[in-house]
Amino acid sequence: LKLNHNLIRNLSYGKLIKLNDGLFEQGYNIFPKNTFSLIQKKLNLGGIYLIGLTWGNKVFGSAMIFLPENIQIESPEAIEMVVKLSSFALQRKMDEDALRVSEEKYRRIFNSYQDVYFKAEIDGSLSEVSPSVQKIMGYDPDKILGRTINDFIYEKHLIQKLGKILLREEMISDQDIQLVRKDGRVMDASLNARILK
Repeated sequence: LKLNHNLIRNLSYGKLIKLNDGLFEQGYNIFPKNTFSLIQKKLNLGGIYLIGLTWGNKVFGSAMIFLPENIQIESPEAIEMVVKLSSFALQRKMDEDALRVSEEKYRRIFNSYQDVYFKAEIDGSLSEVSPSVQKIMGYDPDKILGRTINDFIYEKHLIQKLGKILLREEMISDQDIQLVRKDGRVMDASLNARILK
């Protein structure tokens, strides 16, 4: 399907367009020439106007205005402003929906993660821990938030060394460490970490 690029460009500017040549004829004669005149006659129309609901240069909808015969649009700028405000509101709603879907997807992955995933601040305090920490180490994830990594690493001399490696190389891959479980037992583990800036 060929598009009328001038029409799309005008729509992307949120410009009110009177389709004098006919709504359907705008699409490179896809419809018969008399389609517009038939609609105009049946509905007793003086004109059809089209305006795009946009964000940036993207058209994600459009509004049509059908005017009876002998009626003109007196304030096209006012209509364009209302449509632009509507475009902002619709885009915000679309962004919120996309964010919610993204967060739900992330949360599903996070909750089903088999290894222990954690996020720590620069001072070492835990700000996020996956639920798998309960099965693997015996800790309730909500109750260890705010505690530092130092509380869980058995070999205290490694903490400073790991911090220096992380700051220098920005990541650690498959570093053997020992962790302290809630019941006091020491377990072997492998650490993978990277700095989030």
